[in-house]
Amino acid sequence: MDDLTKLVKKWKQVNFSRVYNFEGMFSSYEDYTGHLEGRKARLGIATLDDALGLIRPSQVVTFGGDTNVGKTALAMNTVFSNAVNFKDGLIILIECEIDQNEIFERAIQMEYDLYTYEVENAFKEKNTEQFKSIISKYKNVISLIYRINADEIIPYIKAIEELYNKPCRLIGIDYVGLMKNRHLDEYQKITYSMQKLKEVALVTQAPIINFSQVPRSDTKNKKELLGLHSGKGSGEIENSSQIYITLDLITDEGIATMLGVSDKLMGDKPTHRLIKATIHKKKQGDYGNTYLLFNKKNLRFTDLSQKEDLTF
Repeated sequence: MDDLTKLVKKWKQVNFSRVYNFEGMFSSYEDYTGHLEGRKARLGIATLDDALGLIRPSQVVTFGGDTNVGKTALAMNTVFSNAVNFKDGLIILIECEIDQNEIFERAIQMEYDLYTYEVENAFKEKNTEQFKSIISKYKNVISLIYRINADEIIPYIKAIEELYNKPCRLIGIDYVGLMKNRHLDEYQKITYSMQKLKEVALVTQAPIINFSQVPRSDTKNKKELLGLHSGKGSGEIENSSQIYITLDLITDEGIATMLGVSDKLMGDKPTHRLIKATIHKKKQGDYGNTYLLFNKKNLRFTDLSQKEDLTF
């Protein structure tokens, strides 16, 4: 931590402004396209990835959703699905909501298909040997547990890159509304944070996948959630995002029955949640809806449009 603190202070003094003529832009774009295929990030949901053509370096993707819809779980799914693809670089998760123990517990749930209490009991009983493979599998995943100030993101990213001697390939932020900055008003606070995220993406040349809370007023009607302007507190959320996707918890039995999941979904103690992911804004690819089944046991998502015969 002392080394990281020193490096953060060092990078706070760096000016990242760049000036290009067309000769410089030609060289920059030539290098960009030459390495593009190996640097596109995945959301980990096949239908969304196909529709968007993956996520390019320096793009900001924002997911908006209500409390308890599964934003943190989706953030972790995205981080882990990219960790395997980006072995040459770092996946940095800036976690403003939960701590390192909950991140680790959720990772074990996802990796080994366990309930929370099963993970907890295994560690209480010192039966942990089975879990050690996760250390090497996700060794390039770095979690920054800190309610970070928006102005500190670039110094922290650059410091972590220097500390591990690897480039950052993806930044996940859970979630933007909890980031700190000098503004007290919520509108100004979120506006500043989102504008800063765009700057972070440009400087680091890494894609950013960001999660945002939506206003309670937009989620009163649970049958139909959000539109493009549902970002909590500020229209800057969609303005600063090249891609904006909303997550809508579906409780309509007709939709569930149509998708063949109502028996499991609609009980008194449902084991799964049905979620609609809607693309409202994108730079390339298609718009549209994707239905996801969220497994509350292992915190994983099933892309229903990719699965002909749904089983539990």
